Amino acid sequence: VTDLVARGGGGQIALSWSAPADNGASITGYDVEYRQTGAGSWTSASTSSSTTTVISGLSNSTSYECRVFAQNSAGTSSDSNIASATTRAASTFKEVAILEIHQP
Repeated sequence: VTDLVARGGGGQIALSWSAPADNGASITGYDVEYRQTGAGSWTSASTSSSTTTVISGLSNSTSYECRVFAQNSAGTSSDSNIASATTRAASTFKEVAILEIHQP
């Protein structure tokens, strides 16, 4: 897996990457892992059949590192480059009502 890119959003990180050479055995899926930046252990986020995914349910305003592994009948690839992103703070905008004033 190459060219892993991470983009932070509100409580989530969107990932995209390029598929590796399959060496004669079609890629069957991708394992996605993440951790808070600097943490020791990785958490399995999901298995994806495409070269994009979103990791959700993350803490806002927190930096994360992500990596991806490809799977095929030959086994598991080495890990991708590590991509980092920071989730955004929770939205703070308020809904505003606009009142229409009619004059006689």
